[in-house]
Amino acid sequence: MSKAQKGNIFTRTEGGTWYCQWYVNGRQFVKALRDATGKPIAGDSKAAEREARKAADLLVRPYTARDKAELRQEAVNALAGARAAAEAAEIAARPRLPLADVWTRFPYEVNTRGTTERRLSESSVRDFKALWERFTAWAEAEGIRNAEDVTHAHAEAFRRAQAESGLSGDRVNKVFLTARVMFRAAGIEPNPFDGFRKLAHKANGRRELSEAELRSVCGSAEGELRTLYAIGLYCGLRLGDACTLDWSEVAPDLSRIIREPGKTSYKGTELVIPVHPVLAAILAETPTDKRNGPVMPDLCATYKVNSPAIVRRIGKHFEDCGIRVQKPGTGEERDPETGRMVSTGRRAVVEVGFHSMRHSFVSLAARQGVPLHIIQALCGHSTPAVQRLYLHHTTDDTRQAIASLPSVTGEATALPAPTEPDREELRALVDTWGIEAVRAALAAGKANG
Repeated sequence: MSKAQKGNIFTRTEGGTWYCQWYVNGRQFVKALRDATGKPIAGDSKAAEREARKAADLLVRPYTARDKAELRQEAVNALAGARAAAEAAEIAARPRLPLADVWTRFPYEVNTRGTTERRLSESSVRDFKALWERFTAWAEAEGIRNAEDVTHAHAEAFRRAQAESGLSGDRVNKVFLTARVMFRAAGIEPNPFDGFRKLAHKANGRRELSEAELRSVCGSAEGELRTLYAIGLYCGLRLGDACTLDWSEVAPDLSRIIREPGKTSYKGTELVIPVHPVLAAILAETPTDKRNGPVMPDLCATYKVNSPAIVRRIGKHFEDCGIRVQKPGTGEERDPETGRMVSTGRRAVVEVGFHSMRHSFVSLAARQGVPLHIIQALCGHSTPAVQRLYLHHTTDDTRQAIASLPSVTGEATALPAPTEPDREELRALVDTWGIEAVRAALAAGKANG
């Protein structure tokens, strides 16, 4: 493409009008030159020629300026292209990162979300590794070997496959978050797992156990399992915190337990939990000179290397007590004809487990009138909203709450006689006492008439 050029000036006759001739992209232009007042510039004098040159410069300036801008833009584009080519060459020259090596080189052992960096527990690291391996197994089946080869479309296809596999929305979100963290740690840009919103899901919380179920579970437990259930019920600790409870966290007089929950250890908050008499009696069975290290050595050792084994053991014990641990219609059911366990075709939804002890602790404490902020402090819940997820109300609870409202209409309506949960609780508590305690309470009751 030809360039616009500075115009040539000339006159057609001696002393005549000055003209400018210039070319733009091969096209010729000729125009008479005029001064600032609009009058034609004419004459043979040097002054007239200078004025004509000045007018010609003004006339062709827009064309030459445009050409300069085009030249500058071409230079900029060429530079950008050279840089892009250099970056592409650099990336191509980098060694590829096999997906199989990502965890080894960048293990997910520290949580850096939010403003606080904290080291994850061993059980959390194992869980995250298992979630990451779900992605690497899927990628291998798809023929994807290197982290650099994973695209946004691959991430979308992986999430869809996980959702269709029967995982809950919450679990799919955790798998996806783990993959995003791993790619960020590996320095893969752009991160193929960025830009996705979480899947909607409904939390499947554990239910509380009835007093009859608690008596059956706790009454039939033996050894360390009996201690574990007592800690769960009377302290409300999570399974990991209960299994790894150390004697150094138990007061020498067995009056209280001081424990920093593993789930919120990054906050540095300790729970101070008074020890219930029943739990104190169980803990007292360990001689004073043996109270060092884990309170439940065998359970603690197993939990640290294979926590699912503890979960399965607890589930089996609940089932042996006649308590169904899975939501009806999910997981496996017993065939009435063959007596064998067969799949229902739906993902198992666990509704009863050790965490049910924590739910029972919260609900029982609330029924005894313990203020919610006290329960929140004992459980280590971060907000009242979380606390309310653990509160369960029976029909009697709600019935008594409504019946306690005052009559303001002037009409008295007879209500059915209220139940007496205090008597039921006392009966359940007495079942856990030793005979000497029962005799002492009986004698005190008779004395008070």
